[in-house]
Amino acid sequence: MEELKPFDKCLVRANSFCVWMPALYGMKKTDGKYLTSAGWQEECVPYEGNEELLGTTNIPKSAYCKVCDKEGCQGIDKCEHIDNFRRQWY
Repeated sequence: MEELKPFDKCLVRANSFCVWMPALYGMKKTDGKYLTSAGWQEECVPYEGNEELLGTTNIPKSAYCKVCDKEGCQGIDKCEHIDNFRRQWY
């Protein structure tokens, strides 16, 4: 994720089951939570470049792939392990 500064526009959600909502960035705590105008949130991405996420539960295309957790993974939108998982369940 690019470095956000206080008052930058961002999208946040409490967990992966929640929809992304707009907020203003405040700070990131050492435990990984983000303080925003929407309160403490688990996930935070810059608004610019992620506009299509607003109101959805979609995963950011640039997200690091935690499923395969392989070094050099190109991101969740290009991960073949994610594609296999999606084919299996959807």
